[in-house]
Amino acid sequence: MSHSTPVDALVNVSCKVIITLDSKVLLLKKKGKWWDLPGGKLDEGEELEQTAVREVKEETGLKVTVGDILSCRLQKRDDANHRVFIFYHSKLKEKPAKIRLSDEHVEWGFFSAKDMKDMYLNDIQRIGLKESIKKIEGWKKNGN
Repeated sequence: MSHSTPVDALVNVSCKVIITLDSKVLLLKKKGKWWDLPGGKLDEGEELEQTAVREVKEETGLKVTVGDILSCRLQKRDDANHRVFIFYHSKLKEKPAKIRLSDEHVEWGFFSAKDMKDMYLNDIQRIGLKESIKKIEGWKKNGN
């Protein structure tokens, strides 16, 4: 099923992709201290799945496919610039030889749930990630 948002939407939509490899999640470090899931804002006329795939390609150089929506979270902001985060999953079969970071990010890595506990991650992304991991088939509970 395709999902799209009209241009005059009341909220911004951001599609994030939980890219897993051996029960670890790919995170990208933004300039500063924040870690981030690959993904970004929906463009006009674009389907949600297209946004997810495009943003991963732009931010990492990886070509991925995404499955069903795993989680959806609303981030309310004081400036009324609210955002809906849509979380998808993509599973890698092998570690990529190279990740080509965009100008937005300075570092990358694959991390277990245990590793991520003390990392600076947006609260909404942390909640969406936690909800989504529970739904990912084959996610190993040991050490995570």
